[in-house]
Amino acid sequence: MEAEPSTELFFLGTQHAFRKHTMTTVQKKLMEQMGFHPVIARWFSEKFPSPTIPQERGWPAIATGQDTLIAAPTGSGKTLTSFLVCIDKLLRDSLIDEQNDHVRVLYISPLKALSNDIRRNLETPLADIDEIALQM
Repeated sequence: MEAEPSTELFFLGTQHAFRKHTMTTVQKKLMEQMGFHPVIARWFSEKFPSPTIPQERGWPAIATGQDTLIAAPTGSGKTLTSFLVCIDKLLRDSLIDEQNDHVRVLYISPLKALSNDIRRNLETPLADIDEIALQM
């Protein structure tokens, strides 16, 4: 009998989705424990004071390939949560020359949000990460 795929599902109210403090040693350890490449971890720590709760709870599920639905307020980092894991995987694959000519990431977004999502959560991070990688 095949095992059911594991799904992570959580909902966060406005008061729990955001954090307004600096990244602590524990949160830096989270980035390390998640296995983010040092370039990705450095970029994140330079851009954000700390991971949001959707990021803390979403990264482990997404990284292990679980189907994951994150429901949280606008601006809580949901899109970047999924994009960052994908960017990290693509970076690692490029370093070991495992770039294949097939779709690696499929992102579905409402058309109204697509342009902003791509610019804010993909193009800008990729440019910044590229710059950091060249410095390291």
